[in-house]
Amino acid sequence: MTHMKSQALKVRGRAFKDHEPFRQCSPGSLLTDRAIKPRVTPGTVGAATGNQETRSRKVGSDPMASLGEENNSLEKFKALQKKHLQLKGILKEKETSISRLTKIIKDQATEYRTAIELEKEHQKETERRLEESEHLVKEQSQLLDETVARYRKIIQEQETQHAELVLEMKKQSEADIRRREENILKIKQYISGTFQEKSRERQQQTDELRREINKFMEKSHILKTKLEKELNAKKRDCKSKEISP
Repeated sequence: MTHMKSQALKVRGRAFKDHEPFRQCSPGSLLTDRAIKPRVTPGTVGAATGNQETRSRKVGSDPMASLGEENNSLEKFKALQKKHLQLKGILKEKETSISRLTKIIKDQATEYRTAIELEKEHQKETERRLEESEHLVKEQSQLLDETVARYRKIIQEQETQHAELVLEMKKQSEADIRRREENILKIKQYISGTFQEKSRERQQQTDELRREINKFMEKSHILKTKLEKELNAKKRDCKSKEISP
């Protein structure tokens, strides 16, 4: 009788020890452990203690009843052990889910950090390109200003040279005209002087001289007209250059 009672106490001790894995769970599974761990009310503990005392009294009075009580306790222990295994499986699944979700969160955080770094790099690259573009625009604007100033100087020099050339051509043309007029005057004087000496010969010479004079005058007129056209054309060219940007 005493041996059977000690065996029953050992079985109960092992049953209570089998609940230790619930206290050895990882910190991440405490919430899950609290959610699925069965609650034991004080009334249940009291009832269990009362039943134990009743079984102890019955063991002393009825051996068969004590044996049935022990078998019933073994069945309950097996049921509790099965329930415990089920709860361990559920706990393991919960821990796996938590680990998977934790990994997903870490991966997403890494992905977000990488995206932020890439965006920062992209922003830096954009700022660098903007600075390069501004610098290039500044250089192009400066080069354009220098080119405009250089061409303005060239145009001004060309206009000065053209004005000097026109003035020189005008002076030369006037000198040529004066020289021709002097020659004509000399020819007229020569004709007038020789007219009194030889009438016929003088008349022929006069006619020839007149023809030459007419030709000379015609050539002079053509040359003068051509010179005036050239001067007018050059003046128009200068004015068009001044108007054009």
